[in-house]
Amino acid sequence: MKTIHQIKAVSRQKNKPSNVSKVEWANAINWTIEAWKCHLKGQTWIHDFVIKCPEQYFLMLNEKGQFIFPLKSVRFEDNDANTAWAVRLRHGIQEMRIKGEWNESMEWTKVLRQLIRYQGVSPNQDALKKRQAIKGYKLIRIKPAA
Repeated sequence: MKTIHQIKAVSRQKNKPSNVSKVEWANAINWTIEAWKCHLKGQTWIHDFVIKCPEQYFLMLNEKGQFIFPLKSVRFEDNDANTAWAVRLRHGIQEMRIKGEWNESMEWTKVLRQLIRYQGVSPNQDALKKRQAIKGYKLIRIKPAA
């Protein structure tokens, strides 16, 4: 994709994943378009980029199949879509290694590591059931209303 119009056309044609809300998907598409604008102008992206689902990740690949930013500036949201994608990636990487596709398997292993890094970092549902809330890294006990 070489122009903003191409990027907008391709991103608008993508179907919304079933496990992502309409608002989240629209937000993800808008961030993707802004990231591409920055990339095409040769500017440095200074924000963390949050990937909501695999479909959004694939929108961020250039013509050579490379992600347009360094992977360390990317965060993967901890959700069902990315968890399922991690499982599929593991199987795909194993198949690549069996076929002897070492370079490609190494590239996807980097993506998988980054993806796994953010899995399981959301607030613990058990803590919320015990009337505790997550604030920063500390658990705070919530007092019942009188």
